[in-house]
Amino acid sequence: MKIGFIGIGNMASAMIKGYLAADFCSPRSIYAFDVQEEACGRAKKAYDVNICQSAAEVVRESNYVVLAVKPNVLASVLEDIRAEVGKKHVVLVSIVAGKTIAFIEKHVGPHTPVIRVLPNINAQVGASMTAYCGNMECSPVDREVFGRTLQGIGEAIELEEKYFDLVFALAGSGPAFAYIFIDALAQAALKKGMSKEAATKIAAQMTFGSAKMVLESGVHPRVLVDQVCSPGGMTIEGVGVLQEKGFEHALVAALVAAAEKAEALKANG
Repeated sequence: MKIGFIGIGNMASAMIKGYLAADFCSPRSIYAFDVQEEACGRAKKAYDVNICQSAAEVVRESNYVVLAVKPNVLASVLEDIRAEVGKKHVVLVSIVAGKTIAFIEKHVGPHTPVIRVLPNINAQVGASMTAYCGNMECSPVDREVFGRTLQGIGEAIELEEKYFDLVFALAGSGPAFAYIFIDALAQAALKKGMSKEAATKIAAQMTFGSAKMVLESGVHPRVLVDQVCSPGGMTIEGVGVLQEKGFEHALVAALVAAAEKAEALKANG
């Protein structure tokens, strides 16, 4: 499998790193192009991938082409590669925020296989929660093959595109909410005399372990809350304060606001 990247920013670099670490492909089977020469140089130095001279060359050399450019330049990039896309079977894989499959089809034609992918920032440490879907031209084999490669940057789930605005909020914005949660716990421990470094490590590992418990135990989160809380104990005391201060309501409101913003950005794009 030959994978191409048009745009070599942080997310594309994370994907390349993950693919190589998981042995999904070799540096010789990855082709990349970026209008920024510095980005090309970093990718060559870090991963020894093939650096192309144009986006069209990436399409010519690849079976899957990851579109990893800014939303405002995607249309022009698609126009640039349209002719090459029409000459062969190539699957376009978009990680461009806010741009739908229909938008891509509009610029390259309705008969091109397209996979839309939503990774998140945690791909940089191989722990993304990524959603993906394909259009009608994308075969089950193409979706399955590329979906499997996404495990190189974390976990992946195939979802209908109609849920992607919600995924943007839940998995895309969610890490920011989690980082705030971790930092708030560390700040509280700091006030009680613990070093910020130790408090942050404890809070982060606790959050990681709690997520792992939910994923691997199969036990509902509310049941796990009850298992931690003892009658009259310190945990239920803290849970009571969270409820009193509107912790859960604030999280729900934050998620809804992020999802509505994603919908608005899509409508305006």
